[in-house]
Amino acid sequence: WLSVSEILAVSSNICTTKIYERLDKQRLYEWVQRFHFGERPPVELSGATAGVLAPWQKWSDIQGANVSFGQGMTASPLQVAAAFSVLANGGIYNPPTIVRQVIDTEGASIPLDRPEPERVVRISTADTVLEMLESVVHTKLGTGKSAAIEGYRVAGKTSTAQKANHKDGG
Repeated sequence: WLSVSEILAVSSNICTTKIYERLDKQRLYEWVQRFHFGERPPVELSGATAGVLAPWQKWSDIQGANVSFGQGMTASPLQVAAAFSVLANGGIYNPPTIVRQVIDTEGASIPLDRPEPERVVRISTADTVLEMLESVVHTKLGTGKSAAIEGYRVAGKTSTAQKANHKDGG
């Protein structure tokens, strides 16, 4: 038996699956979507991708469990960074951007049409999860100890990547 903090620290897929089983497919899907997985980030990069997140109604029990620990879906590094930034920003999702300002030929700033920041989780929830993610780096059990930087608060999450192999159809 592990606490949620310990589950994150040791990166337990089994325990994450047990949490998923208590949530159900639809609730997990809704939470994954709240962090904007499965949609293209509104960033000024033509190659930005939505990743792959199948509708929850199409998930098998195994796929739902896999989504719970991040292997039943795909996400770009930008999407992952934007999701982690929700926690660092007190629960607010700020759509990623690389353009600060556009200036016309007269030197005037052209207003940009950007999505508004939105609250994804409460501040207290973001703070709690950040503390848990720090335990991944700063505790004896944590699997991310090598990311620690003396004098800095570092939070993180380790995982086991699984690459799609298009040669065999997977």
